Amino acid sequence: MTGGLVFDSRGSQKLGSRKSQNDSFLCGETAAFVADGMGNADGARAAADAAVRYYVDLAEREFTPDDLLAAPEHFASTWAGMPGATTLAGAILDDTRLWFIGHGDSIALHVRDGELLSRSIPHNEAGRLASMGIVAPASAANALTRALSAEPVGVSDIRLSRAIPGDTVVLMTDGFATLARIADIVAISSRGRDAADVRDALLQLVVDNVPDDNATFVVARVMERTEPTGETPA
Repeated sequence: MTGGLVFDSRGSQKLGSRKSQNDSFLCGETAAFVADGMGNADGARAAADAAVRYYVDLAEREFTPDDLLAAPEHFASTWAGMPGATTLAGAILDDTRLWFIGHGDSIALHVRDGELLSRSIPHNEAGRLASMGIVAPASAANALTRALSAEPVGVSDIRLSRAIPGDTVVLMTDGFATLARIADIVAISSRGRDAADVRDALLQLVVDNVPDDNATFVVARVMERTEPTGETPA
């Protein structure tokens, strides 16, 4: 893909109270994704790693909306016979087109000039009941209604927005979402000079909090293309 806009991306993770890190993230000039390997089952981290790699690779090719819609089944074909399942949330920057992809309860925010333009809906039983105006029990948040695996559950949410320089995308797994209020994340995203500044401020915001779950987030700031940007963690 070509275009004058790119992401300046930075991410971070907290282990929390878990014994292993089953979240994954991958980000660069034109794509940013987080994934939350489900539970402590075999293959949870491997599934999360594979999912972010698959979608970043997809973003680096010429793609159509149909490719994004078909991605869960195509990912499943690459993961056939493998254990583990994962959620996914991400954004793909294609010139001024900003695609959001969601599958599961990881969250994507689109922030501009201090305003929250959009927030993804978590794909769990709590979100399903809330969409019908029903108050859900606390346990409903743990019942996912969509996931990526060798046998994917549900379809992805695909949303198209317009990007301009200065926009900020924040992606987070549900573990990080429990640590900070959305309003605080939006405010910090608007004040930060660049993605690294926003990342550091978000880490400071939650520095004293130890989540029960793994907690991962990515900040992707839209900017004019000047030189290669982005970060790919080990």
